[in-house]
Amino acid sequence: MRIAVVGSGVSGLAATWLLNEHSDHDVHIYESDSRAGGHANTVKVESPDKEPADVDSGFIVFNPTSYPNFLRFLHSHPAIEILPTKMTFSVSRDGGAFEWAGKNLSTIFCHPRRLLDPAMWRLLYDVLRFNVCCRRLLVDTDNNVELSIGEYLEREGYSQSFIDNYLIYVQPMTAAVWSTPPDVCALDFPARTLIRFMHNHHLLQITGKPSWLTIKGGSMKYVNAIISSLPENALRLSSSVVSVTSTPYPDADDRFLLTLQTLSGLTENYDHVIFACHSDDTLKIMSAVYAAQQISMVVLELLDDIRTYWMNELQHLSLEVHGPLFATLNPPTPPSPSKISSIHQYSHPVLDARAVRLQSDILAIQGTRGISYAGAWLKYGFHEDGFASGLRAAEPLLRRDGQEGLAFEIADANREGAEEIAWIAGVFDWLERSGAKERIALALGALLGLIRMVLSVIFDLRDVKGEARVEAPVNGKTVKGDVKPFRFSGTRDVM
Repeated sequence: MRIAVVGSGVSGLAATWLLNEHSDHDVHIYESDSRAGGHANTVKVESPDKEPADVDSGFIVFNPTSYPNFLRFLHSHPAIEILPTKMTFSVSRDGGAFEWAGKNLSTIFCHPRRLLDPAMWRLLYDVLRFNVCCRRLLVDTDNNVELSIGEYLEREGYSQSFIDNYLIYVQPMTAAVWSTPPDVCALDFPARTLIRFMHNHHLLQITGKPSWLTIKGGSMKYVNAIISSLPENALRLSSSVVSVTSTPYPDADDRFLLTLQTLSGLTENYDHVIFACHSDDTLKIMSAVYAAQQISMVVLELLDDIRTYWMNELQHLSLEVHGPLFATLNPPTPPSPSKISSIHQYSHPVLDARAVRLQSDILAIQGTRGISYAGAWLKYGFHEDGFASGLRAAEPLLRRDGQEGLAFEIADANREGAEEIAWIAGVFDWLERSGAKERIALALGALLGLIRMVLSVIFDLRDVKGEARVEAPVNGKTVKGDVKPFRFSGTRDVM
């Protein structure tokens, strides 16, 4: 078969790798950009008086639990070296009025005055209760009622402090890894989908979180491992696909002639086409087919959320050798031009309630008329989702022609074990029903008020600010600095 793959991001690369390595199909991959890789984009950064550094500007980190298929692929290429890294997260909002970091109790209470704030303690109680009790939605799959996260929180009686401040935690966290607008997860997002995402990525637990990993030398190492094994002329860069038409063969009910045309006017015929580009690009290319089938797609939006990544820490880039390196998305204040190494623009799917519902519509037409669809937008939007989607789009083409197929089974990244701590949820149920929570809250409030009154005699508590200093070990040395009031900062894998 002649197969065209449109898009050389993670999904297109995965589909191309599977078809090229495990079949006799003639595969061509089309990419509108001048390079392959999509969000896997490693750039060389040069600083004065420092050695150049290979820095990832898009996809950065992954973990063994949530990236099973991508990790198996990496393990099949011994030349790709994997390094451990760290993932930390901190939040600052309202000009520093509310700040916290999730490392330990001292970073949670980085504003000392919060130790005497009953609302903060109630927030922590509700965080623990949510982390345990929300998992019931994953176990109770017989209940088909799909609540939004806002409806779920209201039904379960979570405090306003939790809604205002923990959801401020959820929103930056999901924005950092999911690129969701800041009001979507708090109100309209399906509760079960959001909780499944948080459970899969260990965001509902304090201990036992997975170790995070990164590729030595940058994500382009895996991209190069795939494209370097392709036959000559199989990779077609700077080749924007503008149309694909599907015409049935008159003598075969299940075979179609796919005619692909590029912006330069090149026209080629194929037996099958895999769309592995963004959903809005697919929609534009296939507008005629979609008009006939009346199929909607998940459309991208442009976001303005702010994130900063400390690349020295994430990618084992020595401060002494390479200097300080940061990657910032949508900086509120543009950096000095002398500090900018390069600027890159990425698109990312926005997942809301409608998008989640429409994902099943794509499965209903997968493979019909000689066309398949792949992309991280078909699930949660992670690099693993894109990689697995590319494998799933390509695998039926192997089975249909009796080809060898994958050396490993495509794994589901969903975690089990949501029911393992149900007994702890029972403890919270007892606290809520028995009135013990209210009695404890009254006692704690009185105690904190008494402590505050005593301390106010000795100290002027109005001078207690939320400022702090952080110390981080880097390559055996300690780096110190002041905590600054960003909207939020964090680390994530960018899809």
